[in-house]
Amino acid sequence: MNDTGADYRRHFADAIDVRPMDVNDIASVRRLQISSFLALTSADLTPAAAIAFQTRVVSDAYTRDRYRATQRQELLGAIHDGRLIGTVEWGRPPNDNRTARIRGIFVDPLFTNCSVGTRLLHDVERHIEHIGLTKIATRCTLSAIGFFERFGYHITAHGQRPISPSQALAIVFLRKEMAPIAAAIPEA
Repeated sequence: MNDTGADYRRHFADAIDVRPMDVNDIASVRRLQISSFLALTSADLTPAAAIAFQTRVVSDAYTRDRYRATQRQELLGAIHDGRLIGTVEWGRPPNDNRTARIRGIFVDPLFTNCSVGTRLLHDVERHIEHIGLTKIATRCTLSAIGFFERFGYHITAHGQRPISPSQALAIVFLRKEMAPIAAAIPEA
């Protein structure tokens, strides 16, 4: 068989089981998010920022936020061969009934370039669209800008994300307008 890289990634992404995470998954989620963040943003991080991020992820507040996301089914995991290899978390900003916010996509460093992030983004976008929200907002590190731009997201601002009282990470804010579901259905 002579599959191209794109064929392999598509087949691999189709083989992933994407499901809501539950309270029993939180330790695995935190472990994955730490390894993903450190590996994929290492060029953007100082050693102090890396330690600050790890400290934040193992904090009670971070764990409580992931627990709440599992209760609302706003934290999805990509499972391959029984192993968590990616997560996407989303939610709704207060006082905005048209916008969803993707809080983060994390992929196990061993599974980058295998379309795991793409599959997670497409699944969460489909869900957001299905519940009738028309806009998606997110923020990401500088190394992830191209990923989101490939799927129609546009930069709206640049900023800093505090990861500790003395450490911040350069980020960008992006938005995407979703096509109304009714517009996607051809008229008879």
